[in-house]
Amino acid sequence: MAFLTGAPIRAALYYHNLPWLRNHLFTHLVSPTGEPMAGVGAADQSLFILRAFGIETGSAVPELCLSEEVRLRAANILAGEGIPPAAEASCGGEGDGTGAGANGCWVTVNPFSRWSYKEWGLLKWVQIIDWLWGEFGIAVVIVGAPAEGERAGELGSLCAGKVYNLAGKTTLAELAGVLRLSRLHIGVDSAAPHIAAAVGTPTVTLYGPSDWRYWAPPGERNRVVVPEMACAPCHLKGCEGSGVSRCLDTLPVERVQAAIREALSA
Repeated sequence: MAFLTGAPIRAALYYHNLPWLRNHLFTHLVSPTGEPMAGVGAADQSLFILRAFGIETGSAVPELCLSEEVRLRAANILAGEGIPPAAEASCGGEGDGTGAGANGCWVTVNPFSRWSYKEWGLLKWVQIIDWLWGEFGIAVVIVGAPAEGERAGELGSLCAGKVYNLAGKTTLAELAGVLRLSRLHIGVDSAAPHIAAAVGTPTVTLYGPSDWRYWAPPGERNRVVVPEMACAPCHLKGCEGSGVSRCLDTLPVERVQAAIREALSA
């Protein structure tokens, strides 16, 4: 793809174990340290290329700027669902059963992934949502793709806490606008945590077989909850090819609650 653009300078990281042709399709290859990049996040891996050209950045945290049109569309979607902009509210106290929550506070949750082996148990999400409402008066706005709308509705029907279902009701740009207004984003390893972090919203992300050291959103405002099993991350699509990850199935609700509490306190 880079070659087909016709760009006069095509820079990439050098990988000795990739096919000969791949490396020769670039005009410049960068190997800044000579050491394997184990545990180096995806953003920093890309920034290594820029730094080799003498281009520095103030931060390794990606930033996504939204147009006023997108912000307005997102606000209109929220208003249409009766959800006030939580980013301007303080979270805490108890829900009164009306509106979004105490002081209009809500958080976004994406419980689903295109790959089922990255998902956490549905009933565990019920516990998280009910706990957020019961202890903090915080409502949950479920976000996701159109194909996940029905499952999101099923999840909401199982909850005693306040839930809004926006899965499949936004474009990708509008999703970014909604995430920008969320007090906190909680979810599994997918696109949503990265979008949330890029628009400045703190995140709590659950990782199982995929390597959080590479793929977690960078920055101190973004937290991860990872399994304590020695086999994780295994980079496999479920245990023994089953499509189900035991490391996530056994991840306790209490550990996720602790990370959320810490994020809300911050």
